[in-house]
Amino acid sequence: VAAVFSLVLQKVPPDFEKTTEEELWLSQERSRAAFCSTPLGLTLVTPGGQLLEANQALADLLDYSLEQLGASRFGDLIWPEDLGIYWAYTAELTRQENIQMELRLRHREGGPVRTQLNASAVRDKEGSTLYLVCHIQDLSERVEVEALKDSEERFRLLTENVAEAASRSKSDFL
Repeated sequence: VAAVFSLVLQKVPPDFEKTTEEELWLSQERSRAAFCSTPLGLTLVTPGGQLLEANQALADLLDYSLEQLGASRFGDLIWPEDLGIYWAYTAELTRQENIQMELRLRHREGGPVRTQLNASAVRDKEGSTLYLVCHIQDLSERVEVEALKDSEERFRLLTENVAEAASRSKSDFL
């Protein structure tokens, strides 16, 4: 056994530990760059709702500093009427890999921010959830465009109805 162990040790390259450390550092740097540079809001949230980390895009979206977000619970950032939806969907992560939902978050000034939240669970070896990786996309512009389209459609229907009513009134009068 000692001879086999000695042979295995002789086969390990002398720079193996250094290479492994460099690979780990590079992997961490790639993850950090992806986390920080994305235009989407990103956050890591414990199953109990504590924010472990958030990126600048999320801070900008809600007008908080990173320090303020770091001291928050995710539930404090969710619009009160949407909190039950969030907890129901996250409970689904015990059976699914990912969830997706529309969710209103609370802007620092108090108003709602319409978002789409995509979350995935990071699990330990036993399958227990360690934390959620949440990608948060601002839907405010989309919601405004949809509202404008609805308004234009209502205006079009109104003008058609007014024109039709005016034409009938003219015919009835003559």
